[in-house]
Amino acid sequence: MKNILFFLFCILCISQVGGAQPFSGPMGSMPQGMPPMGQMPQFQGMKTGVFNGTLVTKEASGKKTPVVGQTVVILVFQNGQRMLMLNKKTDEKGQFQFKNIFIDPSFSYQIGTMWNQNLYVIPELHLEENQKEKKIEFLIGEGSPYFVSTMEAAQRESSAEDSGSPQGPLGCDAV
Repeated sequence: MKNILFFLFCILCISQVGGAQPFSGPMGSMPQGMPPMGQMPQFQGMKTGVFNGTLVTKEASGKKTPVVGQTVVILVFQNGQRMLMLNKKTDEKGQFQFKNIFIDPSFSYQIGTMWNQNLYVIPELHLEENQKEKKIEFLIGEGSPYFVSTMEAAQRESSAEDSGSPQGPLGCDAV
């Protein structure tokens, strides 16, 4: 439950303030021993790629409409540990881009947004070896496969904590 509340809190704060933010505060923080933001270690020799996405809603007719000016958040995990949170606003075409995505099996990513007081999360993303780009259509609103019921997520997270399974925010597997 605390991860859900933290994720919601982060999205709400970012939508008010903007900019890249490391995890901080009593419910989430940079892992012990990590350098401050801006002094992250260089991951020399690691291949990187990019996530290019479009945030859309879908009308009853099936027509897709881009969502403009919406904050989209990416959570970065390494070996199941939250490392970083960044955000971007969608452009006039509903597009967003996250660069420097590590092409490494130890890294995974979650992308989420709050829209009309509902949470939407793509639970696990990564780039495969030699994959430089992943195109993402992030459907939100009615019929979205990414809608997260906070009650359902809290129940999943609670059962995962009982089993000792590593989980990311919202009860989604972080690995």
